[in-house]
Amino acid sequence: MDADIIGNARLEAFAERARAAGRILYGDVCRLQRNVLPHGIETREQVRLLLELDRSVPRADRAFGEFLVASIVSFVVWGERPTGRVEEDVADWLIDCLCSERLTRTGVAIVAEILEEADQSAPALLALLERRRRIALPVFDKDESRVPETDASADAAVAQAA
Repeated sequence: MDADIIGNARLEAFAERARAAGRILYGDVCRLQRNVLPHGIETREQVRLLLELDRSVPRADRAFGEFLVASIVSFVVWGERPTGRVEEDVADWLIDCLCSERLTRTGVAIVAEILEEADQSAPALLALLERRRRIALPVFDKDESRVPETDASADAAVAQAA
């Protein structure tokens, strides 16, 4: 069996267990890193699955968000070609994944970190943060409540990238 298929099957099983439990604990994050994705994110499909999981599980340990940000940034900036740059097609794909239902705090953090780490980024990523800041695009916490219209980390990333 292809390694990608096995990895995705493990990730899908992990996601089903987390959805059934309604939460992701610190130990779950450790298992995710150790057993499910020991080499980090390797495919766009894994990014999509993890972002869906982020939106669908009401409670998650902070370590899960930190893992998502670090892993997705690493994959997008250094795993996609050309390395160190985020081209328009990659940015469009990522924005579709991040905003398919709603933009989460984790999604905002991912975009801000990509803008910080990449040598060159597609303008669409900066535009997403600017648009969110300008029109107060709703960003949701796990409990589905609306967070304040300005997010300091997103504002700082927009100011720094400009």
